[in-house]
Amino acid sequence: MREFEFLPDWYSLLRRRRRVLMFHAWITGMVVAAAIMWIFFSQNTVVAAQDALQLLRDRKDQTNQQLMDLAKSREETASLTDQATAMRQLGPPISVGRTLNELQDVMPAEIDLLDLSIAAGGEDSLKIQLHGVAPSDATVGEFISRLLASPQFTGTSMDYLRDRKQDGRLMREFEITFTIRGQPDQERP
Repeated sequence: MREFEFLPDWYSLLRRRRRVLMFHAWITGMVVAAAIMWIFFSQNTVVAAQDALQLLRDRKDQTNQQLMDLAKSREETASLTDQATAMRQLGPPISVGRTLNELQDVMPAEIDLLDLSIAAGGEDSLKIQLHGVAPSDATVGEFISRLLASPQFTGTSMDYLRDRKQDGRLMREFEITFTIRGQPDQERP
C-alpha cells in the first residue's frame, strides 16, 4: 500500500532547515560558553602567575639583601682575620717594661746582661733567651731559683754555663731560656 503525504514539500524542507539552524545555534552557544569559561580560567591563571612572579621577585630581593649582608660580613671577617694575624705576628700583649721590671726584681745585682732576645713562643707566651755573666756559680744558681719561684716566668732551663775571663777576672758566662705567659696588657688601650 502506498502512503500518502498530506504535507506540502516545502514543509519537510522547512523542518530540516529549522533542525540545522537549531543545531548551529546549539553549537554556537557551546562555543561561546567554552570561550567564556576559557577567558575566566585564563584570568585566574594570569592572576596566579602574577602572584607567583611577585613572590619570586620578593624572594630575589631578599636573597640579594642577604648576599649583600654576607659580602659585608665576609669583608669584616677578612679584616678581623688580618688583624688577628697581625696580632699573632706581634706576639701576646705583654708589657715589655713591666716584664723587664719583674726580671730586674728577680735578677741579683752582681749579674751583668750581655744579650736579651725575645721571641713569640706560641699563641699566648714569649720565649726569653737571656745571655749574661756572673761572678760565681752561686749567683747564677740564685738567679735560676728566683726565676723558678716566680709565677710570671715558666719553663726555665740553663742552656750553658762556662768560664769567661773579663778584665783579668774569672767570670761565669751563662745562657738561660724561659717563657713568659701572656696576660692582658694594662698599658695598651
